Amino acid sequence: MTYEVDIKDAATLPLQRKIAACSGRRLNGFIGPAVARLTRNNFRSLPTNKDGYPSTHFWAGAANSTSWTELPEGVLISVSQIGVRQRYQGGEIHAVNASALTVPVSAQAYGHVAADFPGSFLLKTKKGAWIVQYGGGRHTDSTLEFLYKLETSVTQDANPNVLPSDEAITETALAAAEKAVAT
Repeated sequence: MTYEVDIKDAATLPLQRKIAACSGRRLNGFIGPAVARLTRNNFRSLPTNKDGYPSTHFWAGAANSTSWTELPEGVLISVSQIGVRQRYQGGEIHAVNASALTVPVSAQAYGHVAADFPGSFLLKTKKGAWIVQYGGGRHTDSTLEFLYKLETSVTQDANPNVLPSDEAITETALAAAEKAVAT
């Protein structure tokens, strides 16, 4: 995913002059860490999940996988956590290398795969197909615990809050540029 914010237009005329006189490498050395830190903090501020299930620490992983690189035209902030782009842009998710997606419907299934429940089995009903297990995983218990609903695809809504706002990025980059030219 590529994301670009240009701070030159947002800078005041005196700051634009100072930026022009400052080396790109020096500016990048201040702006890169500042915007990467802003992005990490934004990830850490996101809620764990909408259903209140135990956390898989997805956003902490995204924060830990955020880095910056110097480019000739500025800095590149990279996030190598798989799934961040999907949450930011949203869209369809289809089963790959399987006939269906396993969508968790219980807290104990969240963050796990069906194989983590060796006593589970497929149950087909008029309302769909489910992965279930006997209560407590024991065949002697007649209650069923629903773990997953099987779906051929799901649609995830886009979440623009995954990344800091353009304004926050611009403010952070400008503040870092001011420090670069002041020291």
